Amino acid sequence: MVTFGSVNAGKTTFIRSLSEIPPITTDAIATDHVASTKRTTTVAMDMGKLTVDEDLVLHIYGTPGQERFDFMWEMLAEHAFGYVFLVNASEPEDLLETKKIREFVLAQHPRPHVIGVTKTDLTQSCDLGEIAEGIGTDIFNLIPLDARDTGQCIDVVLALLAQVEAAAM
Repeated sequence: MVTFGSVNAGKTTFIRSLSEIPPITTDAIATDHVASTKRTTTVAMDMGKLTVDEDLVLHIYGTPGQERFDFMWEMLAEHAFGYVFLVNASEPEDLLETKKIREFVLAQHPRPHVIGVTKTDLTQSCDLGEIAEGIGTDIFNLIPLDARDTGQCIDVVLALLAQVEAAAM
């Protein structure tokens, strides 16, 4: 499973919340425009592990959000069974970036996917209708979540697994 999204969408936090092992991260000091929003950023990938049941162990990967790392998006997507796209509801300008990432990935490697919406609790957040319109999807495809909440993150994974199962039928 691969997690995509713009910078600061919550990909690393999502993986930390889900992983039963200490996640492997490749954070580095942010040196570009990202430095104005956060101190560090993912430069290769994050990786964690989640045992769903005795027959299903997921390796969870998170990608960098910057377009200059799109080669990592493609490499990680190539063998994935499905994707989680995270959208930062508190940054309206990130909607177009998320739309571009989603279109790029799905054009290269179409797979079942779900869309998690983070940071909906912040006062300046977009509503779900604005987000759906901004990234080019139906509002019913959006799953609001707090990436710090393991239970909510598991709900997103279960929604993805349901999509994968439906696609296999």
